[in-house]
Amino acid sequence: PPNRRLIVDFSNVAFYPGYGDGRITSQVILYEADDAVEIHTTELQNLAGQIVTQGVENADGTNAYFLPNRVAFGFNLTNDAVRFLTGS
Repeated sequence: PPNRRLIVDFSNVAFYPGYGDGRITSQVILYEADDAVEIHTTELQNLAGQIVTQGVENADGTNAYFLPNRVAFGFNLTNDAVRFLTGS
């Protein structure tokens, strides 16, 4: 402490069954020191153009943060990274 990170890898994960033909390879990093959240996406294949969202929200779902064109939108990503500062 206070500089630990939790890193979670998602490798070639299919979209929820019945939600379309798509896959994602991504990494989420949670930073202890500044409560930042990073999402590193190697590839998001949204083959059917399904509506997807990329962002973060608080524990009770009352506050959420997203980037433009990544909220309920049909997008694909390759070698992308975003960082959210939670401000806590």
